[in-house]
Amino acid sequence: MGFPLLIQAPLSGYTDSPFRRIVKEYGADVVYSEMISSIGIVKHQKKSISLGYFKEEERPIFLQIFGESPEIMGNAAVILVEKFSPDGIDINMGCPVKKVVKSGGGSALLKDLSLIRKIVKRVRDVVKCSLSVKIRSGWDEDESLKIAKVIEDAGADILVIHPRTRQQFFSGNADWEIVKRIKSNISIKVIGNGDIRLDSQAKELYEYTGVDGIMIGRESLEKPYIFSSIKYYFENGIERYISDEEMFDIIKKYIDYECSYRGEERALQFIRKELIHLLKGRKNSHKIKNKIFRVDNKIELLKMLREEFSDDRIISSLIRS
Repeated sequence: MGFPLLIQAPLSGYTDSPFRRIVKEYGADVVYSEMISSIGIVKHQKKSISLGYFKEEERPIFLQIFGESPEIMGNAAVILVEKFSPDGIDINMGCPVKKVVKSGGGSALLKDLSLIRKIVKRVRDVVKCSLSVKIRSGWDEDESLKIAKVIEDAGADILVIHPRTRQQFFSGNADWEIVKRIKSNISIKVIGNGDIRLDSQAKELYEYTGVDGIMIGRESLEKPYIFSSIKYYFENGIERYISDEEMFDIIKKYIDYECSYRGEERALQFIRKELIHLLKGRKNSHKIKNKIFRVDNKIELLKMLREEFSDDRIISSLIRS
């Protein structure tokens, strides 16, 4: 049956270029940008445009846009393609966050099949790269197959489905029966997203649904290496656990990449929330959390993190490098 594509989900405030570089190094086949405001792009707002930046080693990469105007979404897609030449554009129709929904974007679009069709067709008409659409199963009930067929008919190449309604947010369990049904009833590629926490779970769901790919979001914040460990499980049938040495190497790379990308001062502020995820579950992580927010330089941060890991000799050499 082969392997599914393993894809990093777009996560606002987390999946910037440095984080995407990390997951690519640890097995992700495809990455998605954070969602970018289509209005911000067409107004040439610096912050929105900057979210489209990526390095060549991140390819293949999709830049994700959100909004509710077919015209503005199309224009935003053109601007991003001309400026950055991504491998694909993704249309966000799944974000449940109140701010996005209130503006008419994200999962609010799931209430209007006609608008879904217009947006997808408009973006399809103006860009030649791959086009994916990320959805939830519906607004307050499952209408995913109806939505999926509209998206397919409007010209998208890929459908990404998180099988929860907007009203569920992240409560309950993702219903992969929905993913299986969609995969069986449309001809474009289908990517499943939601509640992948274990390597074995990824294999079970792949075999059950027959999806073309699996997208992983929240779990990758704690385990950026999850993509390589899933591949290891597919090949060997056993879970792979990384050592403290490997985990520290991931953290150090991430800190280095962010400092290079943002400058040390801004990077140390930005990475704090992600470091909390990376240290989750470790002994004394509640104590180190407070320390992270007081450190103001990279060397001190690495020295502080050293005590969380078992091999001082290896970690000291990493810090000196």
